[in-house]
Amino acid sequence: MSASTAAVIESGHADPAFSTLERMLAAAGLETRVHLEPVDDHDAALDAIERLRSTGERKRVAAARFASRRLWPGRIDRDQRRR
Repeated sequence: MSASTAAVIESGHADPAFSTLERMLAAAGLETRVHLEPVDDHDAALDAIERLRSTGERKRVAAARFASRRLWPGRIDRDQRRR
């Protein structure tokens, strides 16, 4: 594979076939393993609950999150993981 092709794939401007991905990984000394799991809709469920909250409830929750970050600064909540 040419360096220019790899650069296009790495930049996100191309979606390589699975076989191409396998070749790239093999060149890096890695092998492809696929692991299937049930869909985790945890974040979607939390987002749905958030949309049901009133503006006042959202402000209270935001204030509580802010306070908890000050108490436990090393803790990462789900909003920070998505970024």
